[in-house]
Parts: sequence; structure tokens; C-alpha cells
Amino acid sequence: ASLVEACAGPLLDCPDLLAEFAALCRQMGLVGEERNAQILYLVLTSRLLERPACAVVKGPSGGGKSFLVETVLKAFPPDAYYALSAMSERALAYSREPLVRRTLVLYEAAGLGSGLGAYLLRSLVTEGHIRYETVEKTAKGLIPKLIEREGPTGLLLTTCSVSLDAELETRLLSLTVRDDAQQTRAIFRALARRANGQSS
Repeated sequence: ASLVEACAGPLLDCPDLLAEFAALCRQMGLVGEERNAQILYLVLTSRLLERPACAVVKGPSGGGKSFLVETVLKAFPPDAYYALSAMSERALAYSREPLVRRTLVLYEAAGLGSGLGAYLLRSLVTEGHIRYETVEKTAKGLIPKLIEREGPTGLLLTTCSVSLDAELETRLLSLTVRDDAQQTRAIFRALARRANGQSS
């Protein structure tokens, strides 16, 4: 058996891999969001497919969106995703970061609005690539330049907004983090157990 098979042995024989992943997330401190974590695990794994899945995690500020996403990302190698806090409207066109078979993670995506940035994201997830033509100023004047970015690329966003760009949102699974009294109590209990040296 290869080294990879040897390391993954118990997981390869696991009858419920998603349950194992939920348990791993609880060990890392995630409370009450196991189902969303499982869905995000599948979204990140789908980056290897021809049509990767895409998702948006919604919830109020301080509701745990970023912690949920960061917990899930810990289970993946760094080359599986490309995470940004924000980006300019033309960043996707001009960035040199490889996006093939990766998931683009963008925190607080509401700032994209419905302009060029949202359009480029839609193109990337729908068409599997970006073809963006612009003009470049040279000594000989303005000349056209075609910028191509290859996919396929998955997309994972977080936002405090109830809705995003309408055309982009139709391409995303929409998940909502829990924000109720029961969830808050569960989080504080988990924090107290950790402070007392107990496992979650």
C-alpha cells in the first residue's frame, strides 16, 4: 500500500465519513454547526470535479460564520483553497494565483456589490474560466489585451447580508449559521469545559 493509503487507512474503511468529520470539527471547538460543516466539507471536496459546488454562509456579525469556515478549512491542504478577506473588482482578472481545482474563499463578500467583481465570479463558477479583454497603455498607444484565468474553481463566501448579487446567488448553496439562545448557551458551555481542561 502507498503511504497515502497507509495514512488514510481507517478513513477509507469508515462507513460514515461525514460523521467522522463532524466529530473532528467538535474536537476543534465547533459547536452546533456540524451539519453546515459537513456541507462545506462536500463543497470543498467538489473542487476536484468538473463542476465544483459553491456556497455562501450567512449570519449576523459575530455569529460564527468565519469560525465555521476556518474550522472546515483546517481539514484541507493549503493548495485546496485560496482565502481572501476582500478583493478589488478586477483582482480575479489580474491575480496570478492558480485557481484550477481550488475553492476561492472570500470572507464578507457583500462588498462585491453587483459590479465587475460579481460578474467575474459568476463567469468563473458558471463557465469554469474567465476571459477578460482590456486595453493596455504602451509606447505605441492603447492595445487590446486578453486575460484568461482557468478553472474549474469552487466558491465559498461569507456575508452578513440577507442577499447578494441576485445572479451570483442563484449559483450558490445558501447556509445560515445558528444565532439563538440555545446555541449561545451551548457555545458558552463548551468554552467553560475547555477552560476547565475538559474536551468538548
